[in-house]
Amino acid sequence: MHGEPCESLNRAAIELRYRMLPYIYTAFWQCSQTGLPMMRPLFLAFLDDPSTYAMDDEFLFGDALLVAPVLEEGATRRSVYLPAGRWYDFWSGQAHDGPVTITVDAPLERLPLFARAGSVIPNWPVMQYVGERVPDPLTLHVFPGRGDSLLYEDEGDGWAHKEGVFRLSRFAVEPTADGWAIRWGREGAFRPPYSGVEVAIHGLAARPEVRVDGRAAECTWEDGVARVAAGTFEACEVVAPPRSDI
Repeated sequence: MHGEPCESLNRAAIELRYRMLPYIYTAFWQCSQTGLPMMRPLFLAFLDDPSTYAMDDEFLFGDALLVAPVLEEGATRRSVYLPAGRWYDFWSGQAHDGPVTITVDAPLERLPLFARAGSVIPNWPVMQYVGERVPDPLTLHVFPGRGDSLLYEDEGDGWAHKEGVFRLSRFAVEPTADGWAIRWGREGAFRPPYSGVEVAIHGLAARPEVRVDGRAAECTWEDGVARVAAGTFEACEVVAPPRSDI
């Protein structure tokens, strides 16, 4: 309707939503189980931080993501408050230790988005509609630190999940003597349709050494992100120095 650049910007935002569907679906499942909303005020997770009590221009989306939308017309930068803990810029991998207020670039094509350290954020490949094709591979975006994450999967239709046909994955990220380890526990009878699993590790200074279930694995290194074709695993160990800007 509005032509460029609006068309490309909107397409990119919609495609980000499709990539995030495993994370979004998990947040919906959490809401159905506990009543915890998908969009959460910061004070819900940081009750000991009075700075979050009246904050209404940032929110947590699910367990792992802090979103700071631009609310002023024409603004291309904004200040962002990051509560206690380590937060990674989702786009650049740069780490910030909170509590701290930072100023970030916020052009139309990039939503200020931060991932909590120790989180695992599952993504699908870009699709134009749900069910267009098998979402293969599943990509696990890992942000080093210490933390636990969930991924809930089922058939997406019908009631078989009530009979145990679901899979609940529990990811634990924890520091080791020379890097980090990602441990993956699973429960439930559902078997997802994808066959590939890729681990994308953010926030590193250089190409790491990676072991998947005790065996060395090859990884690519581009724009500060290490990617490993891991398949389903029990433990993925990463040996790497931290970034110099942490």
